[in-house]
Amino acid sequence: MYEEMVYRHYSPRSIKTYLSLVSVVSAHFGKSPDTISIPELKDYLFKRIEAGQLSVSSINQTISAFKILFKDVLERDWETIRIKRPRRPKLLPVVFGSATFDWTLS
Repeated sequence: MYEEMVYRHYSPRSIKTYLSLVSVVSAHFGKSPDTISIPELKDYLFKRIEAGQLSVSSINQTISAFKILFKDVLERDWETIRIKRPRRPKLLPVVFGSATFDWTLS
């Protein structure tokens, strides 16, 4: 998996993150990453999301890491997996009142 990401010019930080996430999931199940099934991965993500332990970014990074592992390294069919990626919550912009605006100009 490391070599595959290096070939694709992933940043060292991304490589470290993806390998770490695969390692964490592997340790959770106590088995090799190549033996983890898709239902197990989905169940792992669901339980961590439900417990509030994963951010949207962490979920997406975990999905991406396993996509590289399954599709590119193990050459499994990824299209049939269909793990939905969560969307980031949209934040409204901060609007300053006229008093704040006047204060900053003076």
